Order: sequence, then structure tokens, then C-alpha cells
Amino acid sequence: MNETIKRQKIINGLFDKFDKNIFEGILLVGSMSYGRNYSVTKNSDIDLIFIVKRENIDKLLSQNFFVAAEYFNIEKLGLLKRKTDGFWIDQHVDGVMINMGVYRSESFEKFCCFQKRKWKRSAEDGSGGWDKDKKYKGTNGKIYSGIINFRKNKKLYIKSYNIYAEGAFISNVFASNLLTSIVLYDKNGSVAKNINKFKFMTIKKYGAESILNILEYVFKKISENKKKEIIKNIFPTNMRKLASKLSCV
Repeated sequence: MNETIKRQKIINGLFDKFDKNIFEGILLVGSMSYGRNYSVTKNSDIDLIFIVKRENIDKLLSQNFFVAAEYFNIEKLGLLKRKTDGFWIDQHVDGVMINMGVYRSESFEKFCCFQKRKWKRSAEDGSGGWDKDKKYKGTNGKIYSGIINFRKNKKLYIKSYNIYAEGAFISNVFASNLLTSIVLYDKNGSVAKNINKFKFMTIKKYGAESILNILEYVFKKISENKKKEIIKNIFPTNMRKLASKLSCV
């Protein structure tokens, strides 16, 4: 619990390091969201997602907290406007690594309504890193490989994830992050609304039980009892009832 408290204090202090009004919303994801009471260790990172509108992307250049981060490249901002849905950068605060995903709000909204076929983000090279040959499970329970593709764009590469295979929704880190996220900041309420919409639509389209398959990324290190607890938190009873009534416009 001490490691959780340490990271929570860091999170509480982050909002003094940048102008949050640039963003539509900020999400806490990873172990600090789904496992803060049982899976946070001294080696755990803090994982955050920043949702930003296209017209506000350039404002990141005025925020030293982001510009000084590892793997920041000004070309990423250009890619984010035209060719990618987001990018990742890292920053150390008080000895703890903070992984930060910056995503276009337009892409985020489409993803939450199942209106995207691929999810694209910038990459430093085309080697694929840890997930090049990774296998992913679909909502149908089948295992898929080769769903990630790379193409070069000047100094950077674009990593593209296929979201569907054989009609099934394929697990990926972004989907798992949204399903287990905690909203830290929501400028006008739209971010939480879209996340709930994603949960509703996921149940409506695939059924609550199939979601266990796409949360494999989250579940790989926790017990069966904790899995049930997480599912209950993600999909409370009232959400299951509302799922049949919600639709995307």
C-alpha cells in the first residue's frame, strides 16, 4: 500500500506541472487504476492517457513537462494531426516512471463507438519492440497474431493495430486501459460519457462474458477472485441494464 500512496501523491502533484485545460480529459490506467490495492509494487509505473482536440495539439509545445519527456519528437505532433491517433512519451517524477499516451479526442470518440478499424500511433522504429510478435485474443476466444503493421514516415514509424478479426473485437492495451480507467480530469463530461458508451456498446455487441477475453492483458498477473472484482467494478448491474438502450450517433 505504501507504493500506492507514493504514486498517488505524485499523481496529485502532476496538475501543477502543466495546464490541464489544454486537454479534454486525463485518465489513470494500468495497475494504479485496476489494481491499486493489490498489484502496485516498487517497480510499477504510473500510466496516464491525455485526450486532446486537434486544434489544441500544438499547445503541448508550451508545456515543458511534455517537451522535456523522453521520446518526445515535434514530428509526433504533426503525425497526430494527420496520420496517427496518438503517441507515447515517458517522464520520470520522484524516481517513478510515468508513461503518457497522448490521443486525439476525435479518434478516442470513434473508438468508443466502434467506428474505427485500426488504431495508429507513432513508433521510434519499425522493429516492433516487445509486441511485434505478440498474440492477441479476440472476444470470440480465438488467438490472433500478425495484427500489428509498421510503415515509415520520415524519422518515425507508424504502428497500426487491427481492431477486428473475423468479426471479433481483438484485445489491445488501449481497449484494456479504457475498460479499467479512472477519470482524473474531464473538461466537460464528454470523456467519462464516451468511456461509459464504450462499456455499454461492448456488452451490447459482444456480451459481458466475452470481455474476459479482451482483458487478458490486465488479468495475466492477478487471481481469479480479483478478476471477478474488476469485472464487477467495470460492469455494475445498472450498466448491464442500460447497455440495451444505448447507441452511438
